[in-house]
Amino acid sequence: MRLSDIKAVKQLGKLLRSSRESQKITLSDASKLSGLSITHLVHIEDGNLFGFEGDIQKITGYADVYAKSIDTSICNLSENSQGQLSSIPTELLSEMDVIPFFLKKNAEKV
Repeated sequence: MRLSDIKAVKQLGKLLRSSRESQKITLSDASKLSGLSITHLVHIEDGNLFGFEGDIQKITGYADVYAKSIDTSICNLSENSQGQLSSIPTELLSEMDVIPFFLKKNAEKV
């Protein structure tokens, strides 16, 4: 796990929180919409990898579920962030179903 990956997850969480709040969706409502616990949502918004056993693949998967449940995509977040995602590699933002570059490398080995 690289420091840049950790920073990217933290930035993604901040943008998800901002998107949720701008839509006036509470954590409780987001939990109902996504099927994720409030605790998981807080871990995602805080970029807390330890809430997901340090598993970047797990937190990004849950973040994708969360984003879709609040009618947001990670690509839309990047368009509205005005450069806030500058440290997140473009590969992370290129598609609706995001597979970060650090996971693509692992998937190629399998």
